[in-house]
Amino acid sequence: MHMKENQDEVAHDEPYYKIVDRLALPVPWLSPEVMLTDEFSEYSDMWAYGVTLIEVYKLGSAPYDTMSLHQIQIYVTGGNVIPKPTSCPQSIYDNIIAGCFAFSPTDRPRFSVIAAMLETVANGELESRSTDTIRAAATHGLRPDSN
Repeated sequence: MHMKENQDEVAHDEPYYKIVDRLALPVPWLSPEVMLTDEFSEYSDMWAYGVTLIEVYKLGSAPYDTMSLHQIQIYVTGGNVIPKPTSCPQSIYDNIIAGCFAFSPTDRPRFSVIAAMLETVANGELESRSTDTIRAAATHGLRPDSN
């Protein structure tokens, strides 16, 4: 792997890593700025986390369905985001996931903000989990947790 870690003290808006040589990258989880500048940051990590949440609500299905890697790159750099999966509660998508997909990196929330939101969901909205998620899990032979 030919990545160079930023050796200087990392300022809040400086990249964690800069791609030095082309290497295999997980395109579906890359943010628009990584696709355009090859620079990773905590903001690009937040984008990847949003993609991971989409995967959770799609029960592990590909986040961009049948798009090729090239199509994903055009889609994402064109300002598009993954639509809400049918099993994802609208409030989760609107209040958590959509923020992860802000096109401007600095408009994305910090992980501490997301953690607080998820704690609120766990404490107050867990009982109102989407029945579609539970039904989809059962269809795929998965058991939703009993908490």
